[in-house]
Amino acid sequence: MTKITKQEYKERINKICSLMKAVNDKTGEYEQVKLYPFQEDIIYEIVTKENPFVHVLVSTRGGKSFCVSMGVLISCMIHDNEEWLIIAPTKDKTQIIMGNIRKFIASNTIFDKMIPKAFKSISEKLTTDRSKESISFINGSRITILSADVKNKLAAGQTLMGQGCPNIIIDESAEIPDVIYSKIFRMTSQSKNHFLMELGNPWFRNHFFRSSKDSGLEESTYYYHLFFDDSELINQGRFTREQLAPVKLQMDYDVLYRCLFPSIDAIDGDDYMPLFTREFIEAHITDNSYLYGNKLLGVDISYSGADENCFVLRGDNIARLLKRDHNNKPTETIQNIILFMEDYGISDRNVYLDSTAGGNAFLDTIKEKGYVSVHGINFGEKSINEEKYANKKAEGYFKLKEWLSRGGMLYKDPVWYQLENIRYKPDGRGRIKIISKEELRKKGVHSPDVADALMLTCFGGILGGEYIDRRKKNLEKKRQKNRRYN
Repeated sequence: MTKITKQEYKERINKICSLMKAVNDKTGEYEQVKLYPFQEDIIYEIVTKENPFVHVLVSTRGGKSFCVSMGVLISCMIHDNEEWLIIAPTKDKTQIIMGNIRKFIASNTIFDKMIPKAFKSISEKLTTDRSKESISFINGSRITILSADVKNKLAAGQTLMGQGCPNIIIDESAEIPDVIYSKIFRMTSQSKNHFLMELGNPWFRNHFFRSSKDSGLEESTYYYHLFFDDSELINQGRFTREQLAPVKLQMDYDVLYRCLFPSIDAIDGDDYMPLFTREFIEAHITDNSYLYGNKLLGVDISYSGADENCFVLRGDNIARLLKRDHNNKPTETIQNIILFMEDYGISDRNVYLDSTAGGNAFLDTIKEKGYVSVHGINFGEKSINEEKYANKKAEGYFKLKEWLSRGGMLYKDPVWYQLENIRYKPDGRGRIKIISKEELRKKGVHSPDVADALMLTCFGGILGGEYIDRRKKNLEKKRQKNRRYN
């Protein structure tokens, strides 16, 4: 029998996919499945298992979950008695892939013959299996999902040790701690013909880094590497440069789109990474004090002897520290807020107070004085984008990073170097979290109260660099006009 080439195999995969429909993320409508070349490569590795160990780095929104779902389904379709185990850091993430698999089966008649005859329809089969963590097919193949719950490493490790499967896919591998990953990897030794694929974003320099091509370590030599960054996906037509232009302002662009691991000195012992480097801060410090545009006041309130009350004023272009003190008298702190509002012409709707601990008492008092539109921000509350940010604190700091990246500046003051202590990492659900004040204190770092006050102003909105540049040009024209008349 003539062995088919890799390209011929990909053509067969594309032919199968062309008979299927999937939901278009942009339109919400079902459309014929069309694969990008990078998706062909990922699915090919899953279906053929040509390489026993595969390491995949692909830009976010590239369709990793889609490729995994499609790949294991096609593999189960064309191979009898296939056993697949899909592992992710959380149950939510495993359910995303299983949800995609269920949708593919329910939406495409091509899978009808794979469902046991005991069920009258595919929908009956899927409804019956909805609460289960596996789907079985009439040809003996089965797909199982499993959560490597990073919140309970011991329980997760014990569960994994009881599993065994020849074909394993780890989604968001970097978010799984090494101690749990070692137990997953141990499964591969239980089968002679094993297959392991790891996919994810390069958040940490852990096992996922060590098996990457860039590590240069011996571990990486056992892996076949697939690497598709933003440039590659633009070349293949998955994105356009215009689509990614605003996204490049985000702090996590290097990780999520350029697929770059953080530098070796960027991550601390608790896996936190710096949101603001010293070089970045210094590049955004200016001796220009002229502030224009919408004026916002951020106030971080002291609730302990070591913390400070901090008052930060921010315009469209520049932020400035107005005052910091250890005054624990609420009436005087409120009086300072009112004085700054009057002195700088700040509307009460543009004032943002930290209401995380006892801040609601301050908020209620200042509203009783007639400033009813002042905002209270509880850092621990849910963010607007719950899937990306663990809480409002994380959302606020990434807004601040975006404002600075767009051209915002900090009026010269050494206190801005507090921003160096703002660090972040993904939580157990893959959302971004910011290091807490308690964790900083354990490291011997004082509370970054000025940084918090600056961050609070960003809940009042931020403007882009083009707007800032336009305002600068208009102001310069006015100055030149005034000079001519004077």
